[in-house]
Amino acid sequence: MPVSRLFQFGAAMLAIVLVAIATVNLMPFGVAFDPVPMATGHLPDSPAANDQRVTRAEWEPASGPLAQPEDIVADASGALFVGTSDGLIMRRAAQADEWTVFAEVGGRPLGLFLDHDGTLLVANNSLGVQRVFSDGTVDLIADTVNGEKIGLPNGVVSDAEGMIYVTDSSTRYNRGTLGPQPTYALPDLLEGRPHGRLIRIDPATGDTEMVTDGLYFPNSLVLAPDGRSVILAESSRFRLLRVWIEGPEAGQTDVLIDALPGNPDGLDYDAEGMLLLTLYDHVEALNTLILPYGFSRRILMSLPRAWFVNNDLSGFVAVIDLDSFEIVRVLRDASGFSPSNVVQVGNVLYSGTLVGDRVVQAPYL
Repeated sequence: MPVSRLFQFGAAMLAIVLVAIATVNLMPFGVAFDPVPMATGHLPDSPAANDQRVTRAEWEPASGPLAQPEDIVADASGALFVGTSDGLIMRRAAQADEWTVFAEVGGRPLGLFLDHDGTLLVANNSLGVQRVFSDGTVDLIADTVNGEKIGLPNGVVSDAEGMIYVTDSSTRYNRGTLGPQPTYALPDLLEGRPHGRLIRIDPATGDTEMVTDGLYFPNSLVLAPDGRSVILAESSRFRLLRVWIEGPEAGQTDVLIDALPGNPDGLDYDAEGMLLLTLYDHVEALNTLILPYGFSRRILMSLPRAWFVNNDLSGFVAVIDLDSFEIVRVLRDASGFSPSNVVQVGNVLYSGTLVGDRVVQAPYL
């Protein structure tokens, strides 16, 4: 076949493939996909090094190789706990260097929380909400709500009475529907529909109820200081939300920050009561060329997620004042390290990561 004819044939085939991708709702992995374009012009730039709020974070390794230690918590003694992608909870005693296996929970442990008696709560993607006792014994508390599987349990907290609140990030995009993925936030973001919900669990009975649904990939969460609401990161809308869990407003939501300078992930408090929020830097091409257009979203959705979620991720920690809900300080590492969740122990900040293989630490003064 002459080169010109071959080129024409190739161009025609490419056009057919692109049209098919743009018009067919069923993606190759068998999940219906109907994207909603989203305006992104209101999103601010991620803070650069010359931003007056930026403080350099000197992240240093605090562990040997661990399999994507995504969330991290600390107990009263300063011992650290992380969940890894190979289904383990790893523990490092205070002042120690070595990490040991605390429990084998299976699945993909995401959010971790130590409740009032020191029991570790685990939001485990594909398995449900678990608790791990001090001897490493694992117990499944709940894996369904209203007779449906909890698709992607992600963030978890408990209140003073022991009631558990867990975010179900996406009922459509999770291990059960897509199989193992580096992240389920990207396909959920690309579709742009509210497949997330907040669930309450009574650990004494295992009874579950939905607090609210219609959320855009609700991620990590913390209990508000007054205990009447939770604050959560809504990743697919670049927002910080309050969801009321008590009183006449129960189930209602308020937007606390409408346009974050990055994609939010982990939430915690520092020792002064400031909110610590981890964010991944905005990707200009994604925000300008993909998210506003259904056609572009379909093309990107058909490509392997590993092409886009890898060690090239970069991010920062935003310190947020709870009175004004303004970002008053930004911790950014010059190497571009992307923190996923952070916890303060003494004058040190420890961070996990979604894509790397180390827990890191940095002074927090």
